[in-house]
Amino acid sequence: MTRIIATVCHKGGVGKTTSAASLGGILASEGKRVLLVDLDPQMNLTRTFCSEEFGRTVYDAFKEKRNLPVVTIRKGLDVVPSSIDVSGLDNELASVIGRERILSKLLAPVSGSYDWVFIDCPAQLGLVTANALAAADAAFIPISCDKFSGDGLNQMFDFVVMVKDVNPRLGVAGIAVTRFRPRRIVDSRVAESLREGWGKLVFKTMIRENAAIVQAPLAGTDIWSYEPKSNGALDYKALLSELKARMKNWEQLSDNQKLYNTK
Repeated sequence: MTRIIATVCHKGGVGKTTSAASLGGILASEGKRVLLVDLDPQMNLTRTFCSEEFGRTVYDAFKEKRNLPVVTIRKGLDVVPSSIDVSGLDNELASVIGRERILSKLLAPVSGSYDWVFIDCPAQLGLVTANALAAADAAFIPISCDKFSGDGLNQMFDFVVMVKDVNPRLGVAGIAVTRFRPRRIVDSRVAESLREGWGKLVFKTMIRENAAIVQAPLAGTDIWSYEPKSNGALDYKALLSELKARMKNWEQLSDNQKLYNTK
């Protein structure tokens, strides 16, 4: 059973790309087949693993409505590269019939070849992000530990519920606290506030701020391949265990369980 996860947040710099690359990299190291789909025009996920330019990108697949370009990174790990042109897709597809389901149709021929698919979304709640959620089983929401980290979470949650009308199986895998600094009081307060407001939706594991997390993409790889003994790698390993548990028997969960983690 393929699990499709959309890493989504209304803000930039919260760890969407890092989370997709890290979780996908760990799964690939465990022998799973993983596809990473880069829908962000900043192309950070693409650049994490790829240094070359590509003839076709996810933008071309959207426009042509055919054949996602899949690039093999290593055994068990493939990437669909992005392009800066994705920044204009919301406007270009605004009048297209069935525009929210384009990615679902593009993924249909290939997703069965993978155990996990992670879709890295842009930092906006537009048509491209709606496509990711319409194709996904669940939204994975990273939130960094800053003063305004939780601002807009209600709006984002409402967006997920809205897309659920197009994709009934959609839910929220959880909210992940990233860039956590244990010695800073404000970080602990932010994390506590998120737990008070969102309860069990917030993963127990928090991703500590870690130099290796920043260095890994500069080395052209994910944190687990770069430094598996680092705090960042160990934190993402623990977070993945939680994600697996939450996605187990996903099809049997009620809408309330999928959206509010009431298990």
